[in-house]
Amino acid sequence: MQLVADVDFDFSYSFIYSPRPGTPAAELRDDTPEEVIKERLGRLQHRLQQQGFEHTRRMAGTVQRILVNDYAKKKIRAYCRAAMRIIASFTSVATTLL
Repeated sequence: MQLVADVDFDFSYSFIYSPRPGTPAAELRDDTPEEVIKERLGRLQHRLQQQGFEHTRRMAGTVQRILVNDYAKKKIRAYCRAAMRIIASFTSVATTLL
């Protein structure tokens, strides 16, 4: 958790480990109770969610460069990517943004 705070991560693909047959790690024994594993993962994901929310909150009211990469024709919504892997959408009648 200290590393997550020090590096100020805001996102992680995190999941409960499951051994893959044929790998050296598959032979390692883990006596950690399932409830402890789930609680630790929950704490990590909660921390990442808080830090991600804080990063996004700091961007509110600022001007950002975006890359428009798709739009929904019927809903007049454009989808874009901004800095820090942020995915957003906005209303637009201009279908020539792509």
